[in-house]
Amino acid sequence: MRRLLFIITLLSYSCLSYAEDKVGMLEEKIVVNYQNPLQAVHETAEITGTAASQGNDESEEVTVTGEDKLKLTTKKPLLELKENMNDAVPAYNIAEERLLSEAPPIPSIWSQDYSTVMDSKQVAFPYLKKLVRDTVATFYPQTKGEVVTSWNLIITDDKGREFKKFKGTYVLPNSIPWDGRNDKDRIIDVDTTYTYIFSYIDVVGSPHTIVGNPFSIDALAHQEKNGLVITLSSRVLFDPAAEDVQIKPDGMPLIQEVADEVKNYFGLPIEVEVYDDNTTTANAQTEIISNLLAEKLIVWNEQIKTSVHRTKKQKPYINVIVQNR
Repeated sequence: MRRLLFIITLLSYSCLSYAEDKVGMLEEKIVVNYQNPLQAVHETAEITGTAASQGNDESEEVTVTGEDKLKLTTKKPLLELKENMNDAVPAYNIAEERLLSEAPPIPSIWSQDYSTVMDSKQVAFPYLKKLVRDTVATFYPQTKGEVVTSWNLIITDDKGREFKKFKGTYVLPNSIPWDGRNDKDRIIDVDTTYTYIFSYIDVVGSPHTIVGNPFSIDALAHQEKNGLVITLSSRVLFDPAAEDVQIKPDGMPLIQEVADEVKNYFGLPIEVEVYDDNTTTANAQTEIISNLLAEKLIVWNEQIKTSVHRTKKQKPYINVIVQNR
């Protein structure tokens, strides 16, 4: 009996010693790995699992719990800009003095006295309507009350040749505006007589013809590929029977109207072309027109380009071209 008690006492002491050794080992690992919480938690989990597994065999279980309260905080220092606002003033003053001390370059064409321009009383004259623009003519075809099955409007030149033709069936328009061009985009000639003939066929097949009054254009503004062209009749501006080449008093309002049209394109190059079979007369007309336009447009004569062309196919005429293209 005494021997049995001794054996039981010895086993109890051995178990107690083993448990104390395990707890000591866990405390040592926790203390060593405290500087790295993540590694400590990982190894603690391993120790717990190991202890638990061993406990399954030896009926022992050890659980270690903890909480990481370390927090990482950062603070960005304020950016300090040390700048003296007066440092930029000297450089600015230098640039300003240099700008005020230097005069801009003056083109030679403007180097003359320009006081006449400042004292000019030139104005536009919108009531002048001799210069034709856009629509050259508007026709108003009419019948005697018949129902029309087909109709034609033919415009002929001074030689009776067909220049432009309008046609239709049944529906007769109230008005037919014409821009002065034919089917080949050619503009009519100034100082040339044109005639129109209106004809139609009624429902019973009877033809009807109406001859209109002749008409002509003395001044025409039309847009072309080389620019805005203002075509003027030489007969309206100059008297061919006069000994000296000078503009007629009746032609001055037309020159004013041309200047008003050119003012809409201020700053663009201008050219005066004169077409005549007499080059001496053409040169004189070119000089007169360019001088008048320079005065009314308030520009120097050198800014207006001039050219002379000899022609015999058409009546003498003048082109004022504004290079807007």
